[in-house]
Amino acid sequence: MEHDMNLCGATAIEDKLQDQVPETLQYFLSAGVIVWMLTGDKRETAVTIAATSSLANPQEDYIDHIDIGDLDLKEEGEKCKALVGQQLATIEQHINAGDKRCSFVVDGPALNVCMAYHFDLFLELSQKVNSAVCCRLTPLQKAKVVKMFQEATGLTALAIGDGANDVSMIQEGKVGIGIVGLEGAQAALAADYAIPRFKHLRRLCCVHGRYALVRNAICTLVSFYKNIVLSLTQFYFAFSAGFSGQTLYDGWLLSFYNLAFTSMPPLFMGIFEKDLEEQALEDNPQLYPPLANGAYFDTKTILRWFIEAILHSVILYFFMWNFMLQIDLEEKRMDGLMFGTCLISSMIFLALGKMCLHMRYWTAVEGLGIFISCLLYTSDAADEEDSVDLGGRRIIKKKKKAK
Repeated sequence: MEHDMNLCGATAIEDKLQDQVPETLQYFLSAGVIVWMLTGDKRETAVTIAATSSLANPQEDYIDHIDIGDLDLKEEGEKCKALVGQQLATIEQHINAGDKRCSFVVDGPALNVCMAYHFDLFLELSQKVNSAVCCRLTPLQKAKVVKMFQEATGLTALAIGDGANDVSMIQEGKVGIGIVGLEGAQAALAADYAIPRFKHLRRLCCVHGRYALVRNAICTLVSFYKNIVLSLTQFYFAFSAGFSGQTLYDGWLLSFYNLAFTSMPPLFMGIFEKDLEEQALEDNPQLYPPLANGAYFDTKTILRWFIEAILHSVILYFFMWNFMLQIDLEEKRMDGLMFGTCLISSMIFLALGKMCLHMRYWTAVEGLGIFISCLLYTSDAADEEDSVDLGGRRIIKKKKKAK
């Protein structure tokens, strides 16, 4: 320390909550999201911040403390183990009561006891409480808490921070978000996403996150659907052709099916699709929990799309087969490629119609994509009608000019 110095003044950094932090946390708590606050502050400061930010309400909620006091973990390990066990039992009683929201506060030494001697019970309770406050934690302990949840539960942990001491925690989480603030940009540089204020977390998760899920799900499901229908019809034709290797579809039709005729609508659906308006999502937290249960892309939804694709391929193929066979019996001028052309024509319009039925948010771009897809196929099909195959060579028929 310095000696013989005259104090001229002092400076301090104002440390306060950002705008709309309580409203943002209340939104996620109402949506059923378990929120943990991991901080290096002392217990009293951490509890005050939790109460100010609406993470926990001391007047209405159960707020239990897990604390070993002045006990030394190395010399008095059994006493620490018994004390923490009693405190965890009290938390379990409050959770089972179910009359109030429940939160607990734990510091670094007590957290080590919980993870060393009461890991299973602590993990179970940590998933049942509404929120938790971990104080006096080192950056390494923050990362261990995030890792504990992800490895033990298999769930996704979102880690958000604004300082350099949060970098290890952000990198450990499956989703890391950094806040660009007064403490520098280290957290933002190490994160998957960067936001300017904590309040933007609500919009990032409930609006952009939901739309990303909806768009990726519908784009993937539609792509699988149209290709399953295409593949299964060729599988059925193999039985009709006696496994001779005969081609069902003309080469250019098969190539352009995914390249041009049915490619734009899934692409535009994956960019512009919406299921609900943005304001409705921000105002209704109860719309958020179904996403965690696999809405739009769970096993049930995937199986339904696969079953529909199989049924549609069966109906389309055998209806067209019997229809073309009846025409051949009457006119004697049908061949395999003509049957394949009629089949893939019906298949293209079936796939486009299916996409139209599943578009929840129509835009001019999506409508233009459907129109261009239909136009591309009809124009190419019209050109194909003006040509014939002779000896494996494509001969273009020219129209005679009227005199």
